[in-house]
Amino acid sequence: MSGFDEARYMQDISADPESIERHLNFLENKFLDVHRSFNGFDEEFHYVECCSQPVNLDDPQQYRSANVLTNKTKNRYSNVLPKEHTRVKLSPIPGEECSDYINGNYIGGLLPGTEQEYIATQGPLQTTFQDFWRMVWEQSSSVIVMLTKEIEDERLKCDRYWPEPDTPLVVGDFRIELLDVMEKEELTERTFSLTNEQSDETRKVYQFQFTAWPDHDLPTTQNPMEAFLDLAHKVDQLNNTHGPLIVHCSAGIGRSGTFCAVHSIIEKMRSDVKNNPSEVPKFNMIKTVMQMRASRSGMVQTKDQYKFCYQTILEESRRLYGKESVAKSNGRENFQEYDSSSSVYTEEYSDDDSSSDDEGETFNGREEK
Repeated sequence: MSGFDEARYMQDISADPESIERHLNFLENKFLDVHRSFNGFDEEFHYVECCSQPVNLDDPQQYRSANVLTNKTKNRYSNVLPKEHTRVKLSPIPGEECSDYINGNYIGGLLPGTEQEYIATQGPLQTTFQDFWRMVWEQSSSVIVMLTKEIEDERLKCDRYWPEPDTPLVVGDFRIELLDVMEKEELTERTFSLTNEQSDETRKVYQFQFTAWPDHDLPTTQNPMEAFLDLAHKVDQLNNTHGPLIVHCSAGIGRSGTFCAVHSIIEKMRSDVKNNPSEVPKFNMIKTVMQMRASRSGMVQTKDQYKFCYQTILEESRRLYGKESVAKSNGRENFQEYDSSSSVYTEEYSDDDSSSDDEGETFNGREEK
């Protein structure tokens, strides 16, 4: 592709702290315009955007099921649809038209045998609670990662699909009860019992709701990378059924994509260090994000999120190699925010107005950042 250093983009990066720091410093200081507002992070992310498969929501093949009239009301946002070839298919309910549909896609990890490591999905609507819990059951998933609040900026981002204490939720053949809840500053952990009343079988399901990640922004904790890594490690500890991790924000692409990208890379790093302790593992952020976008459009939706992925991988590398965390001592002072209002990227290359509040007030609106 003209204008891009594709050979460099396709090179893997050594995952030791020094190599990652060198790469991030290179991207941070590689200015491509006279105003010094378009740097190497913009360049890499623009390359990802250009190389991602163009989104044609009216494509009769790529989004066939999502565009069926019966299914359109099941989509929270009209411009965030599941690709046909990777969409999660529910078991059809006899007599119910299009009952196999849910707005969610399988997302592959980076290790062999992890082609369906994640399910990236939208925040459930009131009308899709049954579909959501059927998916949890049929996929044998034990962990739900929720990366949004129900209400953000006075707008509904996700309907409450779980029960209140002492008040079970019954949807279709499933009964969900809240067994335990632990609320911390940025993370709420809930434990549910999920019972299939047809078979009288009960399973435990764990939900991690990360509440310190506002729409159009990045995690707001004092040490955002550490908080995000702690979430990833907690998820792994309780993922005991080896079903896909179900990951959702509001639309299931921005914050959800960021989690999947970071989690898949650190999972591979840990595996490589364990299996080949004498060799430094490697990773490639560009290829990882592009692979995920091939399964669900828009995964890792903004340059801010893309940069945050890199910085979180650096924090994990410091943990692996016993290096002192700069983020731990500096908190968010070490995290440089991205001013989209002054960016050449926004003015020249973005295909939607990323500086505006464009998610929409109701479902079938625009997606979050």
